[in-house]
Amino acid sequence: LAEGDGEAIPGSNLVPGAVCPCWYEVRSDEMMPTLKAGDRVLVDVGVTNVENAGIFLVEAPSAMIFRRLSFNPISGNVCVTVDNQSYPYHEEVPAGALKVKGRVIGVFQRI
Repeated sequence: LAEGDGEAIPGSNLVPGAVCPCWYEVRSDEMMPTLKAGDRVLVDVGVTNVENAGIFLVEAPSAMIFRRLSFNPISGNVCVTVDNQSYPYHEEVPAGALKVKGRVIGVFQRI
């Protein structure tokens, strides 16, 4: 789960090449150990297509969620997984079935 209003970083040079970086907060452990609950995540909401594999913010029916996505060129589908081995989840879905809201481009964790 993700929380936040996608607070934009106007005129940001924080991440070169980012189209529209926005802040979100991780609210679940499904992407551990990569993303932990409480982490602040920088999401480029200007990237809504899965051309390269990575972690993306996806709009689900009841919440915004982080998922690892990769494009399968053979099937034309998108592979959807989570990093936490306690939640064995792998699914292939048509690319048009996902509401990709942006690509994760940075993670800020509390130490």
